[in-house]
Parts: sequence; structure tokens; C-alpha cells
Amino acid sequence: MNSPENILKLQNYGIGKDVLIIAGGTSVENFQFNKLKNVIYFGVNFQYLNKTKYGKNIKLDYQIYTDKIFSDMSKHMDFGKTKLIGHKPHIEGDTNLLSEKADYWFNEKVIKTERDTCHYAIQICHDIMNFDNIYVIGLDAYANGYLHYWKDEIILNNIKYVIHENERRMIENVQFKKMLKYYDELKDYKNVYNLNKESKILSFPYKELSC
Repeated sequence: MNSPENILKLQNYGIGKDVLIIAGGTSVENFQFNKLKNVIYFGVNFQYLNKTKYGKNIKLDYQIYTDKIFSDMSKHMDFGKTKLIGHKPHIEGDTNLLSEKADYWFNEKVIKTERDTCHYAIQICHDIMNFDNIYVIGLDAYANGYLHYWKDEIILNNIKYVIHENERRMIENVQFKKMLKYYDELKDYKNVYNLNKESKILSFPYKELSC
């Protein structure tokens, strides 16, 4: 297994570059990707499966995953040139995060953990990779509920993976309130922009993109 701190090999990779973090919310569906030119694409969890649904075949440069369900599905996936970033398991021998697939690992020694996956992605892009501008789409929270994934279930290689209700409607429970608090930890990151103007996560300013 790679060293849990080998994410530091990406130190300062983003200097002079911009990145688009593609999170798991539904605002991704109607986002006009052509408004951002020459950016690094950084997928979060299920976005590797969704990447061909954007109207164009987005080639993800990096894919971060911490959800066990994505780890299970990744056994059936060919990631090509996309570099995978995983969270080192806390328990010795835990294979949930498929160590054999990850190109880079992180743990609590290099970023704040016990957060959600997009939170990790923002920390990595800001604190380690040091991108000039960090744009985020799919970081959604709406007044009528938080929809984390597009579907209730995903079928891959004839295996059904169910997305549980408590993952889709996090705004209705305590976990979502914790998430808002966690993102406020990053509100001093001055170069992070939320591209969904309807999002209730206000830790990062909304930025309107021109064509």
C-alpha cells in the first residue's frame, strides 16, 4: 500500500492552474462546462460514473473517493488515466477503500478528516495542490432538501447499488447541520467559488461565469 501521506507528492502541482471540483449534487446536470477553459477536472465519488451524462465526455484528471459504495463499484471499473485519491482506512486490514486502486492517499496527518468527500477535495486542492482558482459545482443544499445523488440506485455489471435515503436528504437530519459547520472551517479560503447560486452552503462566494 502507498504511504498514507503520499498525497504530498502533489504539493504545488496546481500553481498557475485552475481546477473544477465536480461534487455529487444535481446542479451538475445543467452546468455549462464550456464556460471554463483549460481547467483540471477533479471528480468526487460517483462523478466518475456520471461523467458522460454532461453532454460531453469529461475526462477527469483526478477522482477522490471515500464512500464505501463507490469503492465496491470501482472493482468493476477501468479508470484509464484518471488518478485516484483515497482516504487511508483507519483500521488495519480494512479493504473498503480498495488500496490497490488508489494512486494517492491522504489521512488526518495532512488534512482535516471526519468530514465529507467534497470537503477533502477542497482541502487537497487548496492546501496541497495550491491551485490558483478552485471552482466547485454540485455542492448543493436547497431549502426543500439536500439531494446528494441523481438516482436512488445505480446498476453496474448487473449489480444493483442502492443509494440510501439518509444520504439523499441530509438536510433533514443532524448530519447536514454538521456539514454546514465543517464548510465554515474553510470560509477563509479566498480563491474557492461555488458555481451554484441556489446552494445554501454560503462558506464560499458564488461566481458567475461568462461564456
